[in-house]
Amino acid sequence: MNPFPESLWEFSLSIYAQPEMEALCLYLQDHRGIIVNLLLWALWLDGQLRSFDKRLWQQGVVSSQRAERWLVGPLRSVRRALPKRKPWLGLRSAVKAWELQAEQRQFQVLQSISDDFAGNSPAAEDVTCETPDGFSTYLSQLLAIQEPEYQQLTRIVTLWRAG
Repeated sequence: MNPFPESLWEFSLSIYAQPEMEALCLYLQDHRGIIVNLLLWALWLDGQLRSFDKRLWQQGVVSSQRAERWLVGPLRSVRRALPKRKPWLGLRSAVKAWELQAEQRQFQVLQSISDDFAGNSPAAEDVTCETPDGFSTYLSQLLAIQEPEYQQLTRIVTLWRAG
């Protein structure tokens, strides 16, 4: 039985709340340039035990990059630029809410892309990245398997599954 929720949004909220996950995601976002929504989508796709599909991945990447560039990223920048003190707290809170709405919308788009590809099996040439056990993963499109962040993410997901 696969314990992963069918809803990408539900999964993302649940996994992001796990110990160490927020700090790791923010590190990867701020220091490695990884789009957190894309990272969470990759974890979710892997959790759905879906075979790697290059076309699905590319469509999600393009969508995520567009949202990051034109909506989520600018809202994040405005929020981070606002002081964490009065009289700015109300505005900062409103921008944070808009940022969360933009992220939720991006997850809806990624969910829709995933649903459109459900049941499609990729051609052999679409499988590009395999783990040592031969299983292709979406997460490995963002991080090399031997990187400590990859190992930390897989540990967090394993603990989340067990919990």
